[in-house]
Amino acid sequence: MSLEKKFLNNIKKTTSQLKTIPSHKMDSDYKALKKAFDIAYENELFSFHKYPSHSPELLKFRLFRKITPYSGSLSFLAIQILAANAIMTKNNFKRKEHFFKKKCGISINHLRDNKTVVSAKKCQGGYKLNGQLTWASGYKIFDKLLIGFHYDNKEYEVLAKFKKKKGFNIIEAPETFVGYSLNTVNIELKDFFVKEENIVSSHEIGHYTKNKSLSKTVHYALYGVALGAIENIENEKLKKSLKKESIN
Repeated sequence: MSLEKKFLNNIKKTTSQLKTIPSHKMDSDYKALKKAFDIAYENELFSFHKYPSHSPELLKFRLFRKITPYSGSLSFLAIQILAANAIMTKNNFKRKEHFFKKKCGISINHLRDNKTVVSAKKCQGGYKLNGQLTWASGYKIFDKLLIGFHYDNKEYEVLAKFKKKKGFNIIEAPETFVGYSLNTVNIELKDFFVKEENIVSSHEIGHYTKNKSLSKTVHYALYGVALGAIENIENEKLKKSLKKESIN
């Protein structure tokens, strides 16, 4: 079986399993969302690094057009883990294969800020981080979190456990329109130790912003949202017309 066919079969298998979970619960209960996410993860829908001969953009398109209609929250988590995996794929670091086997979220958007939001102090075996991470989604769903920080006029990305521990304090984020099941939190870092061996990348400040602007993943997710909305249109003639256009 070709890799492409295997991927399409895995998508079909996943959507079949997602039908057993009430869609409204995926967007309101993190336990239901975790169940859905784990299904997609176990079916290797986020393992793009295993499909090196295929365009990641084509894989994303096929993935999001199928899973987004089931849950916007699931689609959002897919964006997160694909971003983390893409960053790992582009960089060579000691524990790459280890972290490819983990469910990794991200908290690096603050690297786009002109000022330092999370700073670091070098210490034996790693760094101690100080600052606040905002809007980190997937708490109790992701195993790891990719954290961005500044040190010595460079921006770094490092992987750490996404759980409350010494120096890693979970703070509830304000309620917003974001799906409650995403379990989005703020995190206060106080001399939080991260290992040198878990550093994924080190670049000149501005590198993340430059690469972020090239990403089209959100566009595919929005397309999937539109496909889901079509199913709820009461005008059958319009629904039929839009379905035809979406296929073309």
